[in-house]
Amino acid sequence: MEARGSHFDPDSFIGALPREPAARLDALRAKRDSYADQLDMDCTRYEHIRARGIAAISDSDLTIAYGGDALLACRGSLQLKTAHISLDRSVLAALDAKIEACMREIERAQPQLALF
Repeated sequence: MEARGSHFDPDSFIGALPREPAARLDALRAKRDSYADQLDMDCTRYEHIRARGIAAISDSDLTIAYGGDALLACRGSLQLKTAHISLDRSVLAALDAKIEACMREIERAQPQLALF
């Protein structure tokens, strides 16, 4: 039995795509590039927090989000970035699968040359 709320649907993060295969492939590649950039930024931010600790946490995050608790702020920020990284990787995997499927669709639609 599946737990409530445990289903992840990457399509909800990918959004609407063009119907025409070549345009859809272009859109998928653009989305993939965007998520790859986001993953790089999230990994960089994670390493920044890990390396600098509380010095990497903004004053407003420390006081408002974490009630002034420095250890909680560091842990919470690292957990948040871990979740972002996991999401980015999941969406990238889904995009890669959609790109491959779209490329196969385009290949199937191309006329085949018959050799006699």
